[in-house]
Amino acid sequence: MPKESPRFSRVAILLLACGAAVHAATQISNHLGYLGNWWQEVLIPTSLAMIFAPVLYVVRLNLSQSPVKQLVVLGLGSELIHLFFDFADDSPFFSVYPIFQKGDPIHVFLQEIFGAAALGFLLAALFYFIVSYQKTESELSKERDVLRNEIEERGKAEEDLRRAKSIAETANRAKSEFIARVSHEIRTPMTSIVGYAQMLHDEKVGPINEAQKE
Repeated sequence: MPKESPRFSRVAILLLACGAAVHAATQISNHLGYLGNWWQEVLIPTSLAMIFAPVLYVVRLNLSQSPVKQLVVLGLGSELIHLFFDFADDSPFFSVYPIFQKGDPIHVFLQEIFGAAALGFLLAALFYFIVSYQKTESELSKERDVLRNEIEERGKAEEDLRRAKSIAETANRAKSEFIARVSHEIRTPMTSIVGYAQMLHDEKVGPINEAQKE
């Protein structure tokens, strides 16, 4: 394995396959030349090299206008593995950095490509992915708006229901209080009337005739 150089560029690569994830981080020099087989040991633990070796290919790009002078892309089947880069604010790829950060997959071609053609293929894949990503984000934004409106309408309906329930409960309490008050006002004099009538009937205050008894 070549000796590491302090001039290596930082690259972190996340490999996803068959539900298993392997994360490997390394620094790749601008002057490595032919990679050979040692990159498997650099990017992938030796114990997993036999699993990934049959389906991995390498694309090497020289980006003269980018702070990252050399870009190494690993492919797995039809899926480009997730890439995460450290870019300066003025990097031409800085605008896609948040997309890479999210870890969404990017689809690329299945053949090995090198040099300027590789850069073209990668940029095409990035462009397609970004357009698809923005379209998906737009659709999700519309769905979020619809969901937000539904939640607001449901909240308004629930508030109306709570208000109607409160009004009904207030009216029911007022009715109960009115009946209780009227019942008390009627019961108090009626008790005296019934008592006096009973006394008269029993002739406790003097004799009464038959007509008075009726």
